[in-house]
Amino acid sequence: MTARQDGMDTRLPGIALLTSSVIALAAMAQHPATGGIHSGSFAKNVERVASLTQMVHGTMIVLMAVITWTLIAFALRREITRWLMLQGVVAWVIGAACMIAAAAFNGFVVIDIARMTTRAPETSGMLELAVELRIPADLPEIHSENPQNVRRT
Repeated sequence: MTARQDGMDTRLPGIALLTSSVIALAAMAQHPATGGIHSGSFAKNVERVASLTQMVHGTMIVLMAVITWTLIAFALRREITRWLMLQGVVAWVIGAACMIAAAAFNGFVVIDIARMTTRAPETSGMLELAVELRIPADLPEIHSENPQNVRRT
């Protein structure tokens, strides 16, 4: 079987999929951690790693778009009009949109709020609200000041 079928060459989407997967792994390996959420230095830690965080999240947003394009290219080759193929593409697009929104919120909105908090400490409540929206409350080891004291079940 060749890469060209029904007039559609899928070599470029295949190469893009492989390359974007490797780049995504490399980008996420560079993702910084900011430490405890309720510590007073959280906003300063976010500010310290802001440029790297924004670069990683921006890269992941672009890669989600590239991977979505490759999936659609392969779905077109496999007849996207088939019911299960169409359901898979719709599910992927919904998931990709959610991942892009999460990366934009976590990588850009939270950082901007943290920058506001370092300039105007009275806005720290906004940062706590943004962080609570970002991290589920059922993860006590993340919300704890001292994660070593959290009992794991």
